[in-house]
Amino acid sequence: MSSQASNKTESLRPQTETLAIDQSKFGFLFKALWLGSVVAVLMSIIRIQYSLVISLSNIAFAIIALIMAHYLRRNPQHVNWFSNAAISLYWVLFLAIFILAPYNKTRFVLFFLLAAAALFLKGRKLGLWWVIAILASVVVTHAVMPDSGYSNLDIVTGVIHTLALLVIFEFHEKMVRQQHAQLQKTNQQLDEQVHQRTLALQEANKALELEKEHLRHLTFHDHLTGLYNRQKIEEAFEYEKSQFDRYHEPFSLLLIDVDHFKKINDQLGHEIGDDTLIEIAGILQRYTRVSDAAARWGGDEFLIIATKTDSEKVKSLAESIRSHIEHAQLTAHDGNKVTVCIGTATVTPDDTLKTMLRRADNALYEAKRAGRNCIRIQ
Repeated sequence: MSSQASNKTESLRPQTETLAIDQSKFGFLFKALWLGSVVAVLMSIIRIQYSLVISLSNIAFAIIALIMAHYLRRNPQHVNWFSNAAISLYWVLFLAIFILAPYNKTRFVLFFLLAAAALFLKGRKLGLWWVIAILASVVVTHAVMPDSGYSNLDIVTGVIHTLALLVIFEFHEKMVRQQHAQLQKTNQQLDEQVHQRTLALQEANKALELEKEHLRHLTFHDHLTGLYNRQKIEEAFEYEKSQFDRYHEPFSLLLIDVDHFKKINDQLGHEIGDDTLIEIAGILQRYTRVSDAAARWGGDEFLIIATKTDSEKVKSLAESIRSHIEHAQLTAHDGNKVTVCIGTATVTPDDTLKTMLRRADNALYEAKRAGRNCIRIQ
């Protein structure tokens, strides 16, 4: 999704840049037409004493410039067409002054103003051709005029200076383009570095979250069996007791002890003993509900908090767990099956975890005295 948005932004960028250029052209051209018309009127007043034709030419130029400014304001989308027309108009005025006012030695300065306007309005490439065309018209006009007021050296010097100016302008534009390209390259490199560091930071954050999750898991789970540990089961008990006190929802504890577990460790080794505990933990997870909490209480003892379970339901649950462990074909000592004893206790209003454990533990010992592999309910 971000890639599509980026592509869309890139496609809109040239349009935005073109719009910005057109707006600047519009502003420049609109002001140039108004300023040119004002200057033309002033110059017509000044030059009327020297040449009525030039004075009238200035007046005509001023009127045309005002008309163009009016239509440009109403049709700004045609700024490129108006720029061509304006350059042509200024070009005609310049040639008219060049031809009709040979006594004015400073009139060639208007050429540089016209050249600058052409370069700005038409850009580097098209503007260059406009300047060359205007410069060529000056040379041709000087060549055919009996007396232009300038010597051949003046014209050649003007041409050379103009060409030098264009070369300087081209070098400047090239330097700007190179700087712009270098800036873009630097920005791309910076963007890539930011992207890479962002990815690295995301990976680091992901690793940190995994580590936090692992630590959280270790905080509440037994490292061998994956069941809850004492800390978590104590929290679970406090929650269930609060639910019982408020809503009178019963729950029960199941205390489970592996029969003759010491013999498994002594005869088969602690590794087999650990495997046995892990397999029993898997059975407890499979045959208890999601709402129940199963924990390794210590050594070979397991504890289950069975939610919404009274003394009748806990008896059925305990028997189911005992039966599944007995028939799981777990490795045991002397060829015997692995079995468990289970003692249970159901909550009463005055109970604490300690009192319930005591009752469940008493029931567990009754099961052991009864020959093991059985359950007792308190």
